Amino acid sequence: EQPEACQALLQWAGLTAAEPINYLALREAGIERIADSVEAHIDLESLME
Repeated sequence: EQPEACQALLQWAGLTAAEPINYLALREAGIERIADSVEAHIDLESLME
């Protein structure tokens, strides 16, 4: 989760062109997918009663 450390390790291992990964964006996208699925498949109004 530390881009600088990850980049340094990859360079040490010989990989020179690594695209950084935005873990926060990936996490948010996953949460949105779960929320969309819950909204599509669960009757939330019935749960709130």
